[in-house]
Amino acid sequence: MKSGALSHEYKAMAEGCGISGMRFYNLRLTHASLLLTSNIPIQVVQARIGNESIQTTVGTYGHVLAGSDVEGEKGDVESAGCSVRRMFA
Repeated sequence: MKSGALSHEYKAMAEGCGISGMRFYNLRLTHASLLLTSNIPIQVVQARIGNESIQTTVGTYGHVLAGSDVEGEKGDVESAGCSVRRMFA
C-alpha cells in the first residue's frame, strides 16, 4: 500500500468519526506523547519513532516531559464521539 493511500484512508476514517484536520503523521506524534506520559524513557521513545538524535526528540516532545495538558487533549479527542479503537476496527 502506498503511503498516500494510507493517508487518504486515515483521513476518511477520522472525518467519519467527526475529527477533521488530522493528518496520518499525527498518529506518530500522539504515539510518542502517550509513551512519554506513560513514563517510557525518552531513549526508548527516540528509538521507537526513529529520531536520529535525542536532541531532536527532546526538542519535539520536551513540552510533554514538562507536563503539558495531555489529559485535556485526550478528552478533546474522546469528546469527538469516536475512539481510536473504533477508527481502526
